[in-house]
Amino acid sequence: MIFQTTLSDIELLADGSGVSKLSGDELLKRLASVFDYLPEGTLFKIDGENVTITIPDTQASQIAEAERLAEKAAQRARQGEYEKAKDIYRRVLELNPSHPNARRDLAMVCVETGDNDEAKDYLIEALRLSPDDPWSLVVLANQYAKEDDQETAAKFVRRALELKPGD
Repeated sequence: MIFQTTLSDIELLADGSGVSKLSGDELLKRLASVFDYLPEGTLFKIDGENVTITIPDTQASQIAEAERLAEKAAQRARQGEYEKAKDIYRRVLELNPSHPNARRDLAMVCVETGDNDEAKDYLIEALRLSPDDPWSLVVLANQYAKEDDQETAAKFVRRALELKPGD
């Protein structure tokens, strides 16, 4: 699976990691640490500001099981069974660390259970893979606003508005 992002988007989410000031092997090492939740063998290619992340293929059976479990977790969440949904989403991410929505959905479940720090972590991880997701940016902004960090909250709202003006 291949993801595209930019050094600017990574810097926005890395909270002072300084990735934009690095180059060569130092930059690759920092990217590996920022994306440490991705499987071994993940490759990073930097072309100016653009970053391509290539994640090793997951076995088809694992992908299918992750999809099945993601739907089950969503059902549990809709029924208000948030702790069960959390466990299932975590299993989804074990099977397929690059599942497109599981990190965001797990973050939403964490918001429901009051695990705000965990929610922020999952939202940041989700946005590192999909930096153009305005909904995740707004939810992350809300988490920072709850902590009375209006400056950081505003940063994420501005980015969401850049992506989806007028929404």
